[in-house]
Amino acid sequence: MKKEWNTRNFDSNVCLPIDIPIILILIILYTIVRSTLIKNIAENLLRKSSLSNADKQKVSQKFFGSLYRLAIYFTFALFGLSYMCGQDWIFKCFEYTLTWKNNVIPTVVFAHYYIEVSYYIASIIFLFYEPRMSDFYQMLSHHICTIILIVFSYHNNFLRYGVSIMILHDLSDPFMELAKLCFYLKYQKIADLLFTVFASVFITTRCLVYPFFVVFPAIYFAFTFGIKWQFVVQITALIFLLVLNLTWSFFIIKMVISFVKKGKVKGDIRADEISDINSTKKDK
Repeated sequence: MKKEWNTRNFDSNVCLPIDIPIILILIILYTIVRSTLIKNIAENLLRKSSLSNADKQKVSQKFFGSLYRLAIYFTFALFGLSYMCGQDWIFKCFEYTLTWKNNVIPTVVFAHYYIEVSYYIASIIFLFYEPRMSDFYQMLSHHICTIILIVFSYHNNFLRYGVSIMILHDLSDPFMELAKLCFYLKYQKIADLLFTVFASVFITTRCLVYPFFVVFPAIYFAFTFGIKWQFVVQITALIFLLVLNLTWSFFIIKMVISFVKKGKVKGDIRADEISDINSTKKDK
């Protein structure tokens, strides 16, 4: 393993004349899909719902945002799993530090990088136009950290780390967004069930699998086989992302405890999103 580490290829995968146009095209595509297709679907769903006009108006922007993120995260998770399950290194955590044989990187991996980094760049832009939540700066930090991880792993040929992290962090998000959609539509029991699934998947993938398959082996590997400067930056970003995951997990666990005591979810981890619905109930 030490020989493979010392002889591994660290050549950059960055090719700006190709990368930048593709990323810009994808950002434009995300913007178009979000502002046309997803917005129309959201409006139709709300129009056909049993919500009062006042409720529809109060949740429309947030409903639209959640529907967009549901479509994106579901697509990402499905796309990632479709090729990741066939990788022979997926359960060998120390091989995450290596690259493919003869450094022949699958085209699907490059595609995954393009769609993810484009999405997070676009998300930072959208973040300033959506209703501001209490975790605005957490989300901004998360998106920036994610972009740094993606770009740095892409530049230094840590692509196995990159795709693993992206997939692990995409798996729980569809359940969260779907739970919020059901909550906005007042399908409380379905929202409760989906929140339970979300909490389980989130904690499992981000607080168990992520540190034990990615972060801790990376630290051990670095100290055992020799620390390279590229790896120091990578590990720092990995640890920062883990801290964010643990912070969010703390709030999720608090909600789970509240759920057990009260029998239903009365909010979500982005608490400000619930205020509009609750205020509507008080106005009636």
